[in-house]
Amino acid sequence: MRSRQGQLLGFNWSNTIPSRYSRKAWEERENFPRTHYSNGVKKQAAIRDSYKPTVRLFKRWARQYPSLVAPSFYIECSVHSVSSSEFSWYLPMSFYNVARQLIGYYELDSYSVCCRGQGYLALLH
Repeated sequence: MRSRQGQLLGFNWSNTIPSRYSRKAWEERENFPRTHYSNGVKKQAAIRDSYKPTVRLFKRWARQYPSLVAPSFYIECSVHSVSSSEFSWYLPMSFYNVARQLIGYYELDSYSVCCRGQGYLALLH
């Protein structure tokens, strides 16, 4: 039996792992949007609702530079990797602290903590 949206009724979608197909690599890759979402919600709650606005600031900052090839997901991963103590309710200070921490990761060549070490801090290069 199907619901109005065309989904099967009685099937537990929360246990499935969505995947996405990479046309460039010709392979299917696992994707974890539920984990990504829940990690964002936890970070947002842990730092008193300043995580998402700080991520938005970084995304707006990156849009000013068309030569940067930093997808928004990578920016969000990089900001998420920063310690919660660096965020502030005062957003300019939060942006400064997070940027300083990300630059520190990049300079120490320890940016492997960001997005599985795939060099997504190239936006700071």
